[in-house]
Formats: sequence, structure tokens, C-alpha cells
Amino acid sequence: MCGGLQRFVRPLCQISSTGTRIHLSEHPLHIGLNKRWYSTMTRAFLRTIFVSALVLMATANRNLTSPSRTSTSSLIEVEGLKTSYTPCSLIKFSVHNVSSEDLFLEAYVERFDSNSWNEEKYPYAINDPGSLYRKAVRADRIKPRASMDLSYDRCLKPKFVKGNRESYKRRIEETDKAADDAGTPTIQRIRIEVRFRDSEAKVEKEWSEPFKRVAEKSPEVK
Repeated sequence: MCGGLQRFVRPLCQISSTGTRIHLSEHPLHIGLNKRWYSTMTRAFLRTIFVSALVLMATANRNLTSPSRTSTSSLIEVEGLKTSYTPCSLIKFSVHNVSSEDLFLEAYVERFDSNSWNEEKYPYAINDPGSLYRKAVRADRIKPRASMDLSYDRCLKPKFVKGNRESYKRRIEETDKAADDAGTPTIQRIRIEVRFRDSEAKVEKEWSEPFKRVAEKSPEVK
């Protein structure tokens, strides 16, 4: 062994051949290796700290300059809804963009049924009524601080449903009356889906306050 490593550890071999006990930690070669190892590890540690600090600074700066996108509660407000409507009353309301950037919106109606919120029977985007007959939905752009007026005609009969408008309307009224008589009135709400770009896949959602459908009272007979 001493012959093969003569160039590097000749002093070690000479000392060991005399029977003298060697403390490798005190040898210049070992001390030099330790110094290089500590120097390398220190540089790597400092470099990691520096990069982490840059990432944190960039993240903090982005959070300060961009609005929060984790909740649409700070982006839009649904205004103008009443607490109750008759079965076929036309619902009018507006969506107000309270953010500082353009938003792309879609609006839908949900119904509370069997202890959960579900799509209405014939779901479509009420900002794009034509979506009742096609899969593609148009998202409407709304400027910062601007409002979009929308309306929802629940008794607008889809073309693919059999019968005329009057029979369709009558079925809805009868359903609401039965639910009202049973003490479980029909409850609906508006769901707003928000995108920050028209082509963006991620959707933020916000819901209006629920409202009831109350059966029309028959006029009193004198």
C-alpha cells in the first residue's frame, strides 16, 4: 500500500514503519481535505440561501402587484336579486366586477334538491341562451368596475320539449305549488363562473344568495 501511494502519503508510511502511533486528523493532508470539504459545503449552503431569498422576494412582489385569485368573493358581486319570485317571474339582476382587471363570466342557475345543489333540469348559460342547444358556451367580458345586466326566464320552453309554452308553464307552476304545500318550496340560486382569460381552463366560482319560488295565490272569490 505504501508503495502505491508513495507520492501522497510517503510521510505517513515512514512514520508508521517506525511503529509510532499516527493521528490522521492532525496530518496536513487530512486537514487540507477537511478545509476543502467545509469550504465547498459552505458555498453550497450560502448559494441555496441566496436562491431561496430571491424566490421569496419574487413571490412577495407578485402578491403585492396582483389581486388575489383564490376566491371570486373579492372579484364580483351579484346585485338586484329578490328573496322570492313566482314560478314564472322573469328574474333580472346584474353582476358587478369589483376587481381591477377584465373578467370573463358565465352565469348558470342551480336548484336545491335532495339536500344538495344541482343544475336546473335544462341547464344553460343565461348570459348565452343559445348554449341551451349547443355545447360551446360564450363567456362575456366585463371591464373593471363595470356591471353586466342579465335576466332569466325560467318558463322559456326549450324547442326540444314537447307541448306548447302554456302546458310547459303549467307543469312548472304545479310542481312549485306541490313543493310549497309540502313545506319545501323550490329554492334556486345563481352560479357565476369567472375566468381571467377567455381561453383559460381554470374557473373560479361564486354563488348568489338563494331565492325561493313561491306559488301564485289564486284570487279570492267574492
